[in-house]
Amino acid sequence: MNNPAEGCNLDRREPSPARLSGELAIAVGLYALLAMLMLWPLPARMSDHLAYPAGTLLEADAQLIVWALAWDSHAIVTEPAKLFAANSFYPSTNSLAFSEHFLGYVPLFAPTFWLTGNPVLAANMLIFLCFLFTPAGMYLLARQHAGPGPAFVAGALYGFYPWRLASLPHMHLLGVQYLPLLLFFSDRWLRGGRSVNVVFVASALVLQSLSSVYLAAAAAFTYAAYLPLALWRWRSTLSASRLAVLGIALGLGSLPFVAASLPYVQLRQQGIIPSGGPGMSWAFYPDVIASVRWLVLVSSGIGWTGFLLAAAAFLPPWRQRRYGVLLGISLILIGLVASAGPNLMIGGWNVWTPYGLLYDFVPGISSLRTGSRFLVTSQLGLSLLAAVGLQALLEFTPSRFASPVVALAAGLAIMTLPSRTEELQLHEMPVGKNVPAPYVHLAETKGLDDPPGVLFEVPRGGPLVQARRMYLSIFHWLPIVGGYSAYPPRVSDYIYRLAFWLPGQAAMAAITGLLDIDWILVDRSQYGSDDLAERWDTPPSGLELVQESGDYLLFRVSSPAPASAAKRLLRSDFTLGGVPLRPVGASCPGSIVATAGVLAEVANSTVLRLGLVVTNESHQPWPGLAFIPRHLVQITTCFAREGERQCKAEPKPLYADIGGGESVPIKLRLTTPRFPGAYALRVDLVQGQRPLSECGFTPLEIPVTVN
Repeated sequence: MNNPAEGCNLDRREPSPARLSGELAIAVGLYALLAMLMLWPLPARMSDHLAYPAGTLLEADAQLIVWALAWDSHAIVTEPAKLFAANSFYPSTNSLAFSEHFLGYVPLFAPTFWLTGNPVLAANMLIFLCFLFTPAGMYLLARQHAGPGPAFVAGALYGFYPWRLASLPHMHLLGVQYLPLLLFFSDRWLRGGRSVNVVFVASALVLQSLSSVYLAAAAAFTYAAYLPLALWRWRSTLSASRLAVLGIALGLGSLPFVAASLPYVQLRQQGIIPSGGPGMSWAFYPDVIASVRWLVLVSSGIGWTGFLLAAAAFLPPWRQRRYGVLLGISLILIGLVASAGPNLMIGGWNVWTPYGLLYDFVPGISSLRTGSRFLVTSQLGLSLLAAVGLQALLEFTPSRFASPVVALAAGLAIMTLPSRTEELQLHEMPVGKNVPAPYVHLAETKGLDDPPGVLFEVPRGGPLVQARRMYLSIFHWLPIVGGYSAYPPRVSDYIYRLAFWLPGQAAMAAITGLLDIDWILVDRSQYGSDDLAERWDTPPSGLELVQESGDYLLFRVSSPAPASAAKRLLRSDFTLGGVPLRPVGASCPGSIVATAGVLAEVANSTVLRLGLVVTNESHQPWPGLAFIPRHLVQITTCFAREGERQCKAEPKPLYADIGGGESVPIKLRLTTPRFPGAYALRVDLVQGQRPLSECGFTPLEIPVTVN
């Protein structure tokens, strides 16, 4: 048999920079063709279409992400000091932090947005670049462990496995190209120094951690699996100074993430972002974790060819391949462990994992609601093992057959990737001349107001409507009262409750007495009946009709409240009714009774409208009408299965102070459980994390049978 190192597809020797650049250029060209094929027909409609399944929250998520990226790009060149003071959810502060900031994607999004002003084109260019750079980053990492052919296959597996295609609406999860680059440049620094490599280590960490809090955590898990093995691998050449410089680079690379996390820490301290974390999320239940792992790793993973190649990495002899094999195994295992969240169940035992440390000390980790996204680290390990496995097979292959074997393996790997479960759904977005006329008018008049006027859009609509309005605000950047987020502020909900009675004069007076609204945009198509929409034919006094366009009516508020009025809504010391925001004390007797909507038997997954009366039997008033949740008394409802002591209960606002000796009626909407069975509907009051049942309040418990 000929020396296998003679074949270009078998050469594992460190290529020269020029050769590596040439190899990478060829690989990137092929990856570009694959990206065009995998994403088709999106590349033909990049300027005005987004990919998402219509009518789902993924549609809202896609528009939220486009809005956030556009806001980042806009604020960085206009008022970078006010980056987190985004234009949504007025008058809330730091509203960018109600969702992720996605700053790590700005280098890929902003150039197109700045040049064209088209957020849809910029978002699709971001998607394409992520599908281009992710396999390229994997190529560089795998090239350290295998020849160019196996490295190309590893890049294709890591960059194009179907779970990534299913994640197009969550485009912030696509940019995982920095994970392999972080390991690649760390290896080069530990092995041979050169300051440029440690600079790239810090840069890769900055961009990856700022892309998404999920990917920041994934980077931490990935590096935790990598570093011990790398230190062992390069122990003979590693100096203390080189290790110290790496530590400094990692520390500096973490600083931007820490700085960008401060607004989230503040919101969590105020109770606006909940701190219950993954322990409250159905996505961390053991049965859900098992099914999602199967979905991500197997049915939507690297395919049977990829798994066979990964298995081939264990063919003997594997002494020269042990670093790559052990690294691949470590990455797979730590991704699996991290995906379980803080509660890893093995044989019925709850096993401690390092996730708990991140949960306690890393901002944002405790608010993550799903661990399946950490399986990207396992996919990285599997793809690396596939490269090492193909390299192992080539060691038994005559050199004249090496190139055909690589071509066959690459073709089979790509062809046997699991197919998309659904066709890519593309939807036209308003850009350019298709932006609705009122938003164009607002953009044209923005410069005439100083400061820019506040826009209030009614009726409220659901998440899809609110997300579309956020997207359309890109074209005028006026502050808007509404918005879409995983953690929307309570003040927006309260204002829209008042707006339910618009265009009534009393509702108009109440709203303008609280907020300095300059514009009201009515979308009559969002009303449930013509009668409700026609009420705007006779608007309340104080409104001037500026433009009528289709279903839209744009009004100018003639006498908005002073800007200082909105500060009342954000007070953290007193409620709107003047009740101090402080703990209720050691004794808080009271009760809650149901007055309407209670049924002994209900259908599953249906909405119940529950009428309640809450009575405060103490002498101290309970604060309920405020919007910083830290000291608010709130109501919780949950359905507990028969025999369960606890059930998931998310606090909901009372929107009413309850004075000592007073009773207040409360109306709630809640959804019955999905699965039939015997339940107990539990209703309680809480202040922060403390149930008032601990200080004398009597909660309500109602037996319910779900059919």
